[in-house]
Amino acid sequence: MATRTWQGNISAAWATNGNWVEGTAPTNADDVTMGSGSNPCTISSTSVCKSINFGTYTGTFTMNAGLTVGSSGTATITNPGAAMTFAGSGTITTNSVAAVSLVGTSRALGANLTIANSASTVTISGGNNFIVSGTMAFNGLGTATINTTTSEQLEIKGNLTLMNGTHTGTATFLFSGTTAITTSANTVLQNNVTENTSGSLSLVNIAYNTGTWTYTAGTFTHTGTIDRKSTRLNSSHTDIS
Repeated sequence: MATRTWQGNISAAWATNGNWVEGTAPTNADDVTMGSGSNPCTISSTSVCKSINFGTYTGTFTMNAGLTVGSSGTATITNPGAAMTFAGSGTITTNSVAAVSLVGTSRALGANLTIANSASTVTISGGNNFIVSGTMAFNGLGTATINTTTSEQLEIKGNLTLMNGTHTGTATFLFSGTTAITTSANTVLQNNVTENTSGSLSLVNIAYNTGTWTYTAGTFTHTGTIDRKSTRLNSSHTDIS
């Protein structure tokens, strides 16, 4: 295992060895830190690393292809803490590891994020919400346990996809954007949920919530079946069957 630190003094290409302080592009055994610089970084082909820390990087991080994080043990993703820019349509995907660590800062992860192994334990820490403004997805079978170390939340400003599994734990899902939640028929959502959107939140297929669903603002619409015995909703809630 080694650390790979971005400098980008040759080009913006992630895969170019000379763009890294250590002289070698990351492998799936390497911890990546984007450092405090502003030189742009572009992923043009499928890439890997063990963990990635966006730190105080202030450049543009362009994902024209996917980035897989984690090889064994824990896959760690630390949100940006400064005024950086995300571009491109690629997805950050955690490898099929047993644990995922999401370290929140004051800024959003502007990329799509997929937890590939729904049997993972996802822990949110850092004293801030872990914010995703792209699409957040949990894929695969099994139980995904999403926990928080103190009061951090998994804050989703984009869309959420929950597929074929049970989602539980101490962390609250906070929907703060215009969000569509897509689930499979075998999905169970047991985390607490807070809806505080600037627009609307729509639920497709079946989502069964055994925690507390707190409605703050926006319009909540669902298609299919939802058990709302623990929810608090106001007149802006709409059922479509």
